[in-house]
Amino acid sequence: MELYKRRSATNTLDFIDVMIEQLPFPLQRIQCDRGREFFTVKVQEKLMKYSIKFRPVKPGPPHLNGKVEHSQKTDLREFYANTDLSNFEKSTKRMAVFL
Repeated sequence: MELYKRRSATNTLDFIDVMIEQLPFPLQRIQCDRGREFFTVKVQEKLMKYSIKFRPVKPGPPHLNGKVEHSQKTDLREFYANTDLSNFEKSTKRMAVFL
């Protein structure tokens, strides 16, 4: 996995490439919270190219995205609370150890 400075279509495209390369199983679906970066033409074309289904969830109800919400709480508690994010390079190295 990678750590990105901001949400953007370019970073989303890179993230998809990283996941395709690093996951030990085929990436079949992406479920997101309707972030604009997922709705760009280039991202949608990449998803179609790799036959990855796209499922944006309705805003608000966390039960639709419960596993992600749980994972994000764990990340906040165990990684971000103990990491100085002002130094991006150091944070990236720390994340590699964390994962």
